[in-house]
Amino acid sequence: MQLEAAPKAGGAQAGAAVATSGAARSPAIGRKLAARLVDARALAAIAPALADLADRALEPNPFLHPAFFLAVLDHVAEAEELVALVVGDETAPGGLVGFLPLRAAPLHRRLPLRVLRSFAHVYGFADTPLVDAAAVPDLVEAIGDRLASGGMRALHLTGLPVDGPLWPALTDGLSDRGIPWLEHHRTERALLVPKSDAATYLASALIKKRRKELARQRRRLAEQGALELRRLEPGGDVDRWTGDFLELEARGWKGRAGTAMVQAHPPFFTAMARAMHGIGRLEMLGFFLDDRPIAMKCNLLHRTSGDGPCARFAFKIAFDERFDAFSPGVLLELEQIAALHEPDERGGWMDSCASEEHFMINRLWTGRRHLASLLVAPPSTSGRITIAGARALARLRRRPASAEAPIAGESP
Repeated sequence: MQLEAAPKAGGAQAGAAVATSGAARSPAIGRKLAARLVDARALAAIAPALADLADRALEPNPFLHPAFFLAVLDHVAEAEELVALVVGDETAPGGLVGFLPLRAAPLHRRLPLRVLRSFAHVYGFADTPLVDAAAVPDLVEAIGDRLASGGMRALHLTGLPVDGPLWPALTDGLSDRGIPWLEHHRTERALLVPKSDAATYLASALIKKRRKELARQRRRLAEQGALELRRLEPGGDVDRWTGDFLELEARGWKGRAGTAMVQAHPPFFTAMARAMHGIGRLEMLGFFLDDRPIAMKCNLLHRTSGDGPCARFAFKIAFDERFDAFSPGVLLELEQIAALHEPDERGGWMDSCASEEHFMINRLWTGRRHLASLLVAPPSTSGRITIAGARALARLRRRPASAEAPIAGESP
């Protein structure tokens, strides 16, 4: 695997670059595209271009915005084990058209093949690459050329949303160019898509008895003291909010298990929250009882334009277990639902980023986001053998018929 240096600001090289393979002409940006593997430690140098790409990506993914991702590299991940697939010219405005962090990993314990896999870490709940909508065909061609040249192993892209615009654009492009690919491991998770109003939404999600019980719990909770719903406002004290959140989370089961952020990576949460709040991409809300937090949420935002509706991604939630009888976490989710039904949020949606089996969220959030993994191999005999081997292993897993994913896109 060959690594190439990322340019410093202004276009100067950060180090000696090796020859680039796999270039394609992009009508969207009027210059050649190049698919390059860049050492993750050089990503700070292209942060402005990466932020610009994150804003206009075909599929939103705030977990790859540099305000979030660079905090991961600084405080969570081992950067020397990580590379990034960078497509385009990051020295020109709008020139960066593709970004995906990767890590070398075995494809399967029964298949002796190491691939470049979507980078996973404990705080990453979306793996979708950042891709410019206008340059998907050229991006696919650049990746295919890079694979064909031997400059990159097979790609294993995990957790791609199959019901969004990127999946068909990507898989159609691969098939059109004879690049072998395999879809596998379909999953789904709860998605919040607003209806006409919050009352209509809740009536479709919860039976009347449950709605009445939650209203009763809200009244009983308000009897315990001065109950207030608060939001972190633009220009608000983000450090106080993050401090309250870290303390609240540590008082719960995560603290007892030793997995609370204040025990694992407290500098990450603080640095990430400051950076994301500074660019208007952080949402925090919470219930406060007598000025003490008893339930808090932290979400990441992606806005398509200005102050309009946005895509939200749930990041963390914490609540005070001493008030468990009042279901403060569920009550806070009801406030989240109400917020997404405000007039200025019409057209927005929210990814729960929860596990497929999350009981509470699955009952309360009626939509579903479908995800799948994609194995992309070189357009060669060895690449097709790789796909065939992976397909055989998938069949050996004896997954339920409903979970079996179609096999498509192999080169003839």
